[in-house]
Amino acid sequence: MEKKRMFRCLLREKRDSNYFLMMRLTIVLTILLTMNVFGTVNSQIVNLKCKNTPLREVFRSLKQQTGYLFVFNEEEIDRTHRVSVDIHDRTLVQTMDEVLRGLPYSYELLSDMVVIKPILEKIRMQVQDSLPKQMEVTGVVKDCQGEPLPGVSVVIKGTTIGVATDVNGKFRILLEKKKQVLKFSFIGIETKEVVWNGQRTMDVLLNDDCVNIKEVVVTGYQTIDKRKLTSSISSLGEEDLTYKGALTVDQMLEGKVPGLLAMTLSTTPGAATKMRLRGTSTFTGTREPLWVIDGVIYENPVPLTADEINSWDNVNLIGNAITGLNPQDIERIDVLKDASATAIYGTRAANGVIVVTTKTGKVGGTLLSYSFNASVTQRPTYNDFELMSSKERIDVSREIMERGLYFENTPQRMGYEGLMMDYWDKKISFAEFQAGVSRMESQNTDWFKELYRNSFSQSHNLSLSGGNETTRYYFSFGYTNSKGAEKGADLSRLTARMNLSSRLRENILLDVRLSGSLQDADYNPGYYSAFDEAYYTNRTIPARNADGSLYYVDKEVNDEHITQTKVLARYNIMNEFANGGQSIINKSLNLTAALNWELLPNLRYMGTVGLTTTTNLTESWMGEKSFYIANLRGWDYGDKPAGDIAMKGILDGGIYSNGMMNQYDWTVRNQINYNFTLNEVHNFNIDLGQEAKSTIYKGAQGSVFPGYMPDEGKTFSMFPMISPGDIYEYPTAIRRWFLSSSDGVFPVITDRRENSLSFYGTFTYSYQNLYSLNFNIRNDGSNRFGQYKNEKFNPVWSVSGRWNLSDEAFMNSGWIESLALRMSYGYRGNVPSESPYMIIDRPRKQTVSGELGALVQAFPNANLKWEKTSTVNIGLDWAFFGGRISGALEYYYSKSVDLITERPVSLVNGISSLKVNDGKLTNSGIDFNISTKNIETKDFKWRTSLSFSHTKNKVTRGAKTVEGTVNTYMNYVNGSVIKEGSSVDGFYSYQFDRLDEYGLPRFKNLTGNSSNMTNEEFLSTIFTYSGTRTPTAYGSFSTEFMYKKLSLRAEFSYKFGYKVRMLRLYQNDKNALPAPEDNMTKVMVNRWRQPGDEAYTNIPGLSNEELAVPEGDVMPSESVAYKYTMVDVAFRNIVGPSTYTGWYMYDHSNLRVAKADNIRVRSISLGYSLGGNWLKKLGVGGARLDFSVQNIGVIVFDKKLKGQDPDQVQSVGMPTLPTYNLSLNVNF
Repeated sequence: MEKKRMFRCLLREKRDSNYFLMMRLTIVLTILLTMNVFGTVNSQIVNLKCKNTPLREVFRSLKQQTGYLFVFNEEEIDRTHRVSVDIHDRTLVQTMDEVLRGLPYSYELLSDMVVIKPILEKIRMQVQDSLPKQMEVTGVVKDCQGEPLPGVSVVIKGTTIGVATDVNGKFRILLEKKKQVLKFSFIGIETKEVVWNGQRTMDVLLNDDCVNIKEVVVTGYQTIDKRKLTSSISSLGEEDLTYKGALTVDQMLEGKVPGLLAMTLSTTPGAATKMRLRGTSTFTGTREPLWVIDGVIYENPVPLTADEINSWDNVNLIGNAITGLNPQDIERIDVLKDASATAIYGTRAANGVIVVTTKTGKVGGTLLSYSFNASVTQRPTYNDFELMSSKERIDVSREIMERGLYFENTPQRMGYEGLMMDYWDKKISFAEFQAGVSRMESQNTDWFKELYRNSFSQSHNLSLSGGNETTRYYFSFGYTNSKGAEKGADLSRLTARMNLSSRLRENILLDVRLSGSLQDADYNPGYYSAFDEAYYTNRTIPARNADGSLYYVDKEVNDEHITQTKVLARYNIMNEFANGGQSIINKSLNLTAALNWELLPNLRYMGTVGLTTTTNLTESWMGEKSFYIANLRGWDYGDKPAGDIAMKGILDGGIYSNGMMNQYDWTVRNQINYNFTLNEVHNFNIDLGQEAKSTIYKGAQGSVFPGYMPDEGKTFSMFPMISPGDIYEYPTAIRRWFLSSSDGVFPVITDRRENSLSFYGTFTYSYQNLYSLNFNIRNDGSNRFGQYKNEKFNPVWSVSGRWNLSDEAFMNSGWIESLALRMSYGYRGNVPSESPYMIIDRPRKQTVSGELGALVQAFPNANLKWEKTSTVNIGLDWAFFGGRISGALEYYYSKSVDLITERPVSLVNGISSLKVNDGKLTNSGIDFNISTKNIETKDFKWRTSLSFSHTKNKVTRGAKTVEGTVNTYMNYVNGSVIKEGSSVDGFYSYQFDRLDEYGLPRFKNLTGNSSNMTNEEFLSTIFTYSGTRTPTAYGSFSTEFMYKKLSLRAEFSYKFGYKVRMLRLYQNDKNALPAPEDNMTKVMVNRWRQPGDEAYTNIPGLSNEELAVPEGDVMPSESVAYKYTMVDVAFRNIVGPSTYTGWYMYDHSNLRVAKADNIRVRSISLGYSLGGNWLKKLGVGGARLDFSVQNIGVIVFDKKLKGQDPDQVQSVGMPTLPTYNLSLNVNF
């Protein structure tokens, strides 16, 4: 890095051709000046007292007293030299003699200047005179992206001597062998002066209004020199975003940024990544960070609820704010973490901000780039899990039969049980039964192969960029076809972008960015989970017949029969997928225009207008040939069977559901920047701005219509005309559908507008690049508070500072490249997710009065106000040994108050609880990252990087509950309980006690409790805190080897300090025993089988006991009490589900919770850069070929997780799968 040099004054005269004549004139002038100076200096009286003061500070004091200008070269003055003198009433000459006594410096008085020189200067000058007078210097001028700049003017400062760079940015110039300053200038680019110290080559970087990630950070409102950065911001460039084949940028960020937790829950194309930045600051609002693209906030295409976004059990396939952003268009990403960085975004930034900057064109020739990526994702196999084989599963069924256990509901005729029933009914002989069992034991149907595939995905990206001194351009077009490992999950996306930057005048720059995208995704019907079907389906059941046709099993469909008529319908999950589906289409169009107008040399106006529109179209359907529709209809596809079959909600066709949501967003920002410097050491930067933003959502979703005929031109069945007196089933069916259907015909209408008006300001002061002080303030107004003007506006602010220790005189150490200390403190706000108004739901006419009535969904709440968070951040940045070792260490602590939570109120109000600003929580942690350049030679390089984050989240005041008015057992199980002392993302479990002598599970604290205990106290007693679902420690490690044009890179991520609930042992929705169609985990091999086993295993035995809670106040006799889950009478209705209670408790007990600590092999990649004349002859400037393997494996530390991915949740599917990528990048 070029060191800073300071020349107070530099006077240079052209040399006369006659060297000796010049020497004579110089001697005469020196004598005359010295005589004049001597007289003047002797009139100066100096008083100076200092102790151990840096020499530079002494010169500064003398300048203030005498007015003389002290001229010296920064590089020639040792920072460690200090002076201690006590001088009174001395002349300047006497003072200088005393100050420099014993130091290796001399001085010379010229007019009103004091020139400081090293004592060896004369000797050096003599040596220099013996050398050639001129030297040829060569160099290359590049822009901040490393591209050569042709036509750059290179001139010796103070002269007209100069040259220009050629088409490759190279130059040659003859320089006298003395220290000189070269000026590098180009139209439209800031002029740069570089000091030449005798080196034969020079590489110069010019700032062409683009962003050099190594020198600056981008916040969306400002571009800040890293040397003046007081905030906590992490930056990533193109070289950091190397995760090949990622559909969206959020999938590329896992482990890349300290403090940013990114977790992928599903490999399904289009599934959004769950993200948390340094914990969370809200109970009820969204906990995801804010996305900003090219300075404009982007919104989700659909107004999802906070629960839908936050829940770790929900996967968002609809799309998020960056759904239409092509990762190949990204130039850099800046992650804003602390209050100092995010305060400028006001109340929207309570969870942090991720700022994305897209690519721009560079000055120079036109560059055509093409990139291609092909990936193959490996499907899951039974080797990935611990599931029973067919033989092991038959052993379970055989035990059920041998022990005479019975099913609560009659099992279907399938599997071992089906054969047994056929034998009992004498449909087959014993020999045929044995042959059938033998065949089943070796069946081992591969359901993962039937429902999953080794999928192939591809992406193509084409870009055109370039520019001249007035206009730069970047055009791109991208196409992605991503096929999921799950059969039937396919996604296609088209993206296009145009970025234009034009300098209309020398002082006016206009930047216009236009982008659009179209994404079309198809999925299997949402009523089923492909993973659950493959994971839990008995492998003795074939998927297909011998001829390849689907094998169907019979399942009961009519559970509303009047007598004992039993109706069966055929079921095969592949038939369901073939006769149903869902699609999600996202369209987006985005326009951003920014004007940068330099009104005066230090005064700048910046205006930004952003317009965004998105359309989300969703549809789902099930055809009449599916089992799902047969269950709605009451009989299988075909004619209605005879008998007393009750009428259900559909007769002809299937069902169809659709929705559409339009989102419109506009942003207008006006900003004035004033930047000036006083006395060359005091720099001030002031920004004042105003911003208005409006987001509109309009659409309808959720309606489900019967009679859909997808095979008949996607039409609907026409209902027949009914004559008076006719008895016909259609009216009954339609009436039941409209009134009783859980799906509902009537859509949910959304018509919502969110407006905000903001005023903001920033003030930054820097002293000699040593010290920087920053202050930010923003005042946001929102229509979320309606007419309650006292809470419409909320100011957020921050103050921060930076101390560049490495630039201090006392830190003159050759091995310290940079060392800086940062501190910040500030307030952030969050708009409440609740409405202050009364909300009416489902109006309907009353039967008796005939008047219009309604249900109250939310009562008016005039007291709602902003949620607030105070944050402190302390950071240390360093770079040692010329940048060979660099990194940062940060500590942060935040306290959130006035968080919205629930408080119980009297039922006299018509409600049992009310939302109030009464919650509190804290977040604290550390972020650490270090990068090393272990080996750096011409041909070989070895680099490593490590990041570590630790986050602790704690509720200090949660929801206050009385008589269970807020929390239920479900809240505890799914982790939505907000309790003091726990994490916001914590979850709870029943307390497993033991297996009894019957092999049945028992639990703690269900009985023996006081009858005076409240419902909430009882729930708190029976549940135990299992831990948090978000890691408390996480990060990544990467290493890269580079030999000439070949590179090998490996990336690992790790997560520790969190828990996961294990997958259920088997599907036991309607039976305590596993149904014949259910498979089981191999853990069940170690189940309880006989009395005494309870001392060696905690896996329950097979039982047909329901383990339900006794009804009412019934107390079963001691002889049959084991068949129940005994609970105190007062709490039987709140302890859990009313049926199969004990089995539900077991699946959700602390016994079924595992530590999710893991180390994951994210990627191993091998790349080679192609080059040479043979490529140039083909018109190719360069090419690179990469091959990578991602998600190779994961190391877990809890034996319980054998066969389960630590990030896997029930019914969601696989979070990661091995993927093989081949990519090619070509530049023309």
